[in-house]
Amino acid sequence: MATLALGMVGAGIGAVTGVGAGAGWLVGTALGRVLFPEDGGNGTGPRLSDLKITGASYGASIPRVYGTMRLAGNIIWAGPLRSEAVTATTGGGKGGAGGSSVTGYHYYTSFAVGICEGPMAALLKIWADGEVIYDASAAGTVIADDLRFRFYKGDEDQLPDSIMEAEEGAGNVPAYRGLCYLVFDDLSLTNYGNRLPNIEVLVTETGLNAYPLEMSPISSVDASSFAYDEMRGLAWSYEVVDSVDRVRKIDLETLEETASATIGTDFPRLPDGARGFSRDRSGTFWIGTGSGLLAGRQMSRVDGNSLQITATADLPTGVGAVTWSTDILAGATGAAFQVAGSQQSYQIVVFNSDLGVEEVIPTSSRVCTGAVTDEAEVAWVAMSGWATGPAFSDLEIVAVSLYGAAGLEGTDYHVTSGIYTVPAADLTPLGGTDSETNNITNLVGYLPASRELVFQNDYRLFKWSTISLSITASRDVADLSGRLSLVNRTNGSELVFISAGRYAVYLSAETLEETERVDLYDFAGVSTSVNGIYDAASDSLLAFNETIGLKRLYLRRRGGESADLAEIVADLSARAGLMPSDIDVSALDAEVPGYVVNRPMSVADALSPLSHYGFFDAVESDDKINFIPRNQSASGIVIADGDMLSPPDLRRLQESELPERISLSYLAADAGYQAGTQSEKRAFKPVSTMFGRNRLARELPMALFADQARSAAARSLYDAWAERQILGAALPIKYLALDPADVVTVTLGGRSAPVRLMQSHFGADMTLEAEAVTLAPFAGTDELSGETGSGYQQVLIRRGSLAELFLPDLPLLRDRDATAASGSRFYFAMDGYQSGWSGGALYSAFDEESYSLEGTVTGEAVWGVTLNALSATLSPFTTDRTSFVDIRMVSGGGELESISEAMLLNGDNALLIGNEIVNFADVTLNADGSYRLSTFLRGRRGTEDAVSTHKTGERALLLREGGIGGAFADLAELNLPRRFKAVGAGRLIEEAPVVVKKLTGRDLQPYAPVHIEADRTGGDLALSWVRRTRIGGGSLSSVPPLSEASERYELVFTYGGASVSKYVSGEAAYTYSLAGFNADFGASETAVPELTLTLYQLSETIGRGVPATEIV
Repeated sequence: MATLALGMVGAGIGAVTGVGAGAGWLVGTALGRVLFPEDGGNGTGPRLSDLKITGASYGASIPRVYGTMRLAGNIIWAGPLRSEAVTATTGGGKGGAGGSSVTGYHYYTSFAVGICEGPMAALLKIWADGEVIYDASAAGTVIADDLRFRFYKGDEDQLPDSIMEAEEGAGNVPAYRGLCYLVFDDLSLTNYGNRLPNIEVLVTETGLNAYPLEMSPISSVDASSFAYDEMRGLAWSYEVVDSVDRVRKIDLETLEETASATIGTDFPRLPDGARGFSRDRSGTFWIGTGSGLLAGRQMSRVDGNSLQITATADLPTGVGAVTWSTDILAGATGAAFQVAGSQQSYQIVVFNSDLGVEEVIPTSSRVCTGAVTDEAEVAWVAMSGWATGPAFSDLEIVAVSLYGAAGLEGTDYHVTSGIYTVPAADLTPLGGTDSETNNITNLVGYLPASRELVFQNDYRLFKWSTISLSITASRDVADLSGRLSLVNRTNGSELVFISAGRYAVYLSAETLEETERVDLYDFAGVSTSVNGIYDAASDSLLAFNETIGLKRLYLRRRGGESADLAEIVADLSARAGLMPSDIDVSALDAEVPGYVVNRPMSVADALSPLSHYGFFDAVESDDKINFIPRNQSASGIVIADGDMLSPPDLRRLQESELPERISLSYLAADAGYQAGTQSEKRAFKPVSTMFGRNRLARELPMALFADQARSAAARSLYDAWAERQILGAALPIKYLALDPADVVTVTLGGRSAPVRLMQSHFGADMTLEAEAVTLAPFAGTDELSGETGSGYQQVLIRRGSLAELFLPDLPLLRDRDATAASGSRFYFAMDGYQSGWSGGALYSAFDEESYSLEGTVTGEAVWGVTLNALSATLSPFTTDRTSFVDIRMVSGGGELESISEAMLLNGDNALLIGNEIVNFADVTLNADGSYRLSTFLRGRRGTEDAVSTHKTGERALLLREGGIGGAFADLAELNLPRRFKAVGAGRLIEEAPVVVKKLTGRDLQPYAPVHIEADRTGGDLALSWVRRTRIGGGSLSSVPPLSEASERYELVFTYGGASVSKYVSGEAAYTYSLAGFNADFGASETAVPELTLTLYQLSETIGRGVPATEIV
């Protein structure tokens, strides 16, 4: 039989208008009171503001999440703060007395944040103070630098967290089973004002696999080899196919080709296109050509930016052709060397930076199959058998390092090596016998954290420790087709294997067992076998073949699924103690992207926002609570006015009580789960349809898409006006079967209209007192489109860019940079490898740990690589109108512009090419995208000694304000090996590559004297010259200023292979007597003969200045 309406029926009117609220909150039977207690109308449901702020309240309510939802957590544990001292060194300026240091502190802590009831399927995002620091759903970097956390889903099997146990003690930490929570491990608080940030998360009940990708304009790639520079965001393809022989340079941020070279003419040809495509850490390729010990063996260096060959050398007799190579830095001095394995000649060859052979290390194995450098600057080279060998050869693993020691003529370098053998019997399941005939074991990976090398042959994959010098784990590869590659990067815990060109197979770095695989054919447009480079930082694969071209496939991305409205209502009812047989939710078919119950409340309060969104009523009928959508058609029952036992009571709400506009606030699922608002209004212009101007706002604490929110607002507004008429009537007992929420047709005065029954009371006189509202169907409102706005942009995690460091040996660039001889001013520049680079800091240390801040720079370096050698000039002090230089710009090509000659003379367009500073006036864009510079002032700021030293492949750096930083060095620190790191904003010092350099104090060196004149009188040699100045040289004074403490010179005379020095103070002249000459050189000449003079002005702090050399 029909019973009373429950709290949900009629709640729509009360919520919108504020009138008639009491009609919806009637007490039903005991079953009804479970969901709708007597005080249910006074409760408070969830609020949007509750979802934004991380709390730390003891006994806080644990939220219940449905679907996918963004919410803040509650801190349930916090460890102690850890501090780290950071010292910044500042240099003295003009007249300064040296540098000073300031020590600050960075703070770190571990803490746990409770999120919601578990289990949850997946964690999709983490925000810290509104900034995304983890994103498992986006096409970009997944996790911010130096972020470590653990996610507990909240199942009944989870164990106590080890970080918490390490602090509190084993057995003292609960497992928090049933609670979904996060534990942050040693989170840096520097970016959050040295306090715990506000943590918000996006979690989902049901995770979905997502397959985002980025397309490239490159339509076909068929590469024999690929090189990958993670730091610079570049890749190079070596392609020899269908007579298309080329090397292409690819920008991995845009996936566009930025340069190319023809193999065989512009780029050396590899004997085997699949082997030996090696580059060093500076971005330079080292390519070995030729075969075995045959004629034509060479080693070439190729600039990776311009793809220009910068040096080539024939290999000496007895040194065979080389293939794979890696670079190492010599201890103390930081000098760079390249260690290469032979192509088939049982050798490892160590090259210096001039392509000279420093050492040849003989081996028993014939072929190099890979080379890598570890953190200790040890090169590990794999030497294996020949592919056509009848049986397996032993694997030789060769460790090579260098150290420098002072010699009679500078530094002598000594090579040390060690050879470690893995027997053939340990390389394969059958020990290299029977059908195991492929004799090559390749070096395919390196794990820095454990310092292990990874090897693979056709039969086995194994790890070998550079510490224990033994195999630490192995597995057969019969179930995997393909092989790993040294080109791939690892996150330290996983290796990624591209199997059969279709599957990205994740292997545990500890056990080498498979942990997960992704079917690449699930990505749009990928249906054929691909090759690929794995990028661990973004967990993505740069997939390529001749069909798909180049695509970046983002692996293991996850999305969240919406919750069914019926399931939410059923779960809330079950939490109130109702059995499934007590309710009927089968009529509810809407989806809710996300909903949360995050505070203690009645089920009625929890259901209220859902009813406002889903437009349903709750009705108790025949001992069951039915949840019925409001948008129903009439049931076919007609109540005629003659059936009414008394005249009907017809009431109409005033227009002034009804809304003109309704606005819904919600979390925008299509706009980063930020707070969003959708509105709907009635038209009142040009012809007014109403007189009320009420504007109502409602919060829905749920995640919705814009279309859903707009439609809900439209329905609410429509309902308010459609249900403005309320009909009350007394009905006979034959209508006792009617339930609240039934839609019937009422006939009054010959006209019919549908009404929805709101409540009914069966009285003692056997009459049914009923109340209903008029209604009309929601015509078309299900299809409204909500505007998401143009202001929202998906925020991807942007890793701070590493930087290319420039530490040129520069003279004093500006007079104001002078240090008054208290120390040396040196200059640096940086180029971020990503667009939007926001600056970086220079750190230095004399050891490997104690780095101090030297200075910062905010502007990117504008630089490129020369495509030809700038020709020498005999007149460096006149405008050079004949020379030109072509430059392939790497960064900031748009900054180059032509200027007038007046601006040229005023010092604009200063450029460092090699070691020479020039000013240029004219810029022309060449057809190949390079720039031609001409009309020069040469040898600026005393660098005329470099005008004849140029070569192809030099770096050209624009010396502009904002792009050049300055720092200070004590005099005692000059000419000592020093380790420098360029650390981009947002990156760690540990991640930056090391550049070892000696600061020479070039800024303190006096310029070379000029106008040297010689006169012989009476057999003596009389010399004079004009000094120059480092500071104040731009003045029009007839006498050059003296920028040193005193005027002193050293004259070095060379004759017959012998040299002698003379010193002069206080004047720019010297007479070399005949007697003095004969005494100095043991000669008996009658006149001082023709001599080579090298003249230095002396500095009291640095000694010799720039030399001037003349034949006198």
